[in-house]
Amino acid sequence: MRHVPAGIKGSRPAREYVAARARAGCRGLYESYLRHAAFKVIQDRLVSDIRIGDPEAVRNSVLTSNTASAARRVVQQGKEAMSWAWRYNAGISGLDAFAYEWWLRWSIETPRARGSTYP
Repeated sequence: MRHVPAGIKGSRPAREYVAARARAGCRGLYESYLRHAAFKVIQDRLVSDIRIGDPEAVRNSVLTSNTASAARRVVQQGKEAMSWAWRYNAGISGLDAFAYEWWLRWSIETPRARGSTYP
């Protein structure tokens, strides 16, 4: 039987798990974006049950309801949260079954900077 730290359960939804483990200084930065209404589609799912189409749906929802910069921040912080769970608590989060960080494929296409000459 694996050791589960107090207050952490393997069945905890993704954003709640990450928010509970975030350092106090970082919690505010992550929490506002990870609590975005677009995350409602995955908020009650286990981290291990999330597939690439799920965060892409979150990203697309944020793009339609907010700015591109908000969507970019949601994507970046979502990837960081998943990577943190995979590196430091793979067994507890359920990500131990994954051989690589598939969520790093979650991305957002951003417009080129003005005056940029390369694609």
